[in-house]
Amino acid sequence: MALGYLFILFIVFAVVSLLSITLLYVLKKENLKTFVFYFLCVWSIYLAYVNFTSFPTNFIASRLIACLFGLLAIVAAIINITNKNKRNLSYLLVSTSTLLTLIDMFFI
Repeated sequence: MALGYLFILFIVFAVVSLLSITLLYVLKKENLKTFVFYFLCVWSIYLAYVNFTSFPTNFIASRLIACLFGLLAIVAAIINITNKNKRNLSYLLVSTSTLLTLIDMFFI
């Protein structure tokens, strides 16, 4: 029974992540794009946290990799705040962070 709930949770993670990434690149209005970007940053950090806490304490390398994916989202937010000319780089970083966290969560 619990595995069914976990499967539904993984599907929700994937759908929200892929929908947010798609909206980040499709939307034209800057206000909505900024909202989706910061939502995706927080979402990616949350996914990295869930991934980090899912590993046992002796899997140090896997836990560090999960933290690095969350740190990538934080770097993307810092780049977006400090340098408005490199928004595309920050969008790419947060998308990469989210996708790598999903791949790490689902397959590794």
